[in-house]
Amino acid sequence: MRSRKLLYLDYFASKQELVQHLINQQDNQCYLCMEPFTKGNPPTVDHIFPLSRGGTWAIDNLALAHRVCNQDKDSRVFYEDGTLEPKRRRRKSRYHNRSRNSLLVESLVCYNEYINLRGSF
Repeated sequence: MRSRKLLYLDYFASKQELVQHLINQQDNQCYLCMEPFTKGNPPTVDHIFPLSRGGTWAIDNLALAHRVCNQDKDSRVFYEDGTLEPKRRRRKSRYHNRSRNSLLVESLVCYNEYINLRGSF
């Protein structure tokens, strides 16, 4: 029989209890930048191996990080040497690369060409 990973709800009654446990385990420090947590910069629960890449809510996959650190880490994973994989470039659609003003200018140019052509007949 395969042993299953223990989820945090198997040990803790609430997410607050989990956070308090992790604060004590991590000496009240963000595991990414090693700075302490404050009221202005509180901890957030981070999945060391992201859910989007197959991670779970298992206790050994959870750590506390500042919100900014957590967002900067995004869905990246750590290499075996402890470094974080580089950020992937996100592809933007061509439509969103063009500003609203450039689209407006293009439509005005087309309209003016239409008016000029219509007047030449």
